[in-house]
Amino acid sequence: MNKKRGAAIVALTRALDDARAQLENLREEEQEAMDALPDSFQQGDQGQAMQEGLDNLEGAISDLESAVTSLETIE
Repeated sequence: MNKKRGAAIVALTRALDDARAQLENLREEEQEAMDALPDSFQQGDQGQAMQEGLDNLEGAISDLESAVTSLETIE
């Protein structure tokens, strides 16, 4: 791989890792918000929706981690 494409991969890897970190922060904030809800809300529709969002965030974080790992092997 030439230097230009290698540098582009490094830049993309950093951007994806930054996005992953931001999603982790959002996931933590959402988890804290859910934990602050009374149990009755956590078990209700609102809690289920929040848990679904947390699960989706976790999936996105995992996908980004995989992408970063793959790109790091190219570097």
